[in-house]
Amino acid sequence: MMWGAIGCAASLLLALAAFRRARGAGDFYDDGYGMTPAMHRRYAFAGLGFATLFGLCWLLGTATMAAVLLAPFATIAILYAAMVAVPSNQQSPKSVANPRPATA
Repeated sequence: MMWGAIGCAASLLLALAAFRRARGAGDFYDDGYGMTPAMHRRYAFAGLGFATLFGLCWLLGTATMAAVLLAPFATIAILYAAMVAVPSNQQSPKSVANPRPATA
């Protein structure tokens, strides 16, 4: 039962983060990774799907199934976190590599 509750909470956190990110303006790195608002929504719906499955496991008391679901959920959550973990306050690489020439 513990794995179902943990998985349900973690899945809801992923869904919340992805929905919030889908509503944002995005930044330079979203384009680089192909993270459009639609892609953030896909991750959010995947999180809601996992939350539903973990919730069912929690209610039915099937700890084995919840533990099995943790592997694909953790993979998806780690991939999503790796794509959105880049700080948005950094300069884009284009502006760093090609600074504006000084005008005389």
